[in-house]
Amino acid sequence: MTATAFHDWYYNDGTSRGYHMPRIAPYHTGPFRLAIMLQDPGGPLAGSGAQGSGEIGVRNADGTARYIRNELDHFNFRYSDVVLLNALPGYGLRNTVLERQRGAIFNNEAIQRAGIDCLLVAGKSIAWPVAHLMNLNSIKTAYTHHPSIRGHNACGSNVEGKRIWREALRSLLV
Repeated sequence: MTATAFHDWYYNDGTSRGYHMPRIAPYHTGPFRLAIMLQDPGGPLAGSGAQGSGEIGVRNADGTARYIRNELDHFNFRYSDVVLLNALPGYGLRNTVLERQRGAIFNNEAIQRAGIDCLLVAGKSIAWPVAHLMNLNSIKTAYTHHPSIRGHNACGSNVEGKRIWREALRSLLV
């Protein structure tokens, strides 16, 4: 599937399932070597970059996107080779059992359609539970915390959290 076809499928299929979907940023062109699954694109007052741009991507104007962008730059990993996904795909969703199940079904299909070989699951409270409902048997997968200041600090310190996150990403890139 071409990147354009995948981008269109992602948005259109998510919308047809009742999600208020962000688009995938056009600079994530594929072929994709890596997907990073975060928690969600934010709620109405979250202040996420996806809220401002209407896209999920590493060039968004928020701390999470900036951090991921810096880590990809550290490994000289091209933005075109990565796609960001959300465990709860649409804006403003609640972290409920039903939404996690729906998110797992949608993300299973997204990963299959995108031809993803490696998945970084980033976020213990939402992304991990969704990933545990997914069929990831043939996908090289690493689990880590959400790449926010709060997520890093929950690992003991911001410095330690950043080290742990980088190691999880490195485990998929080597």
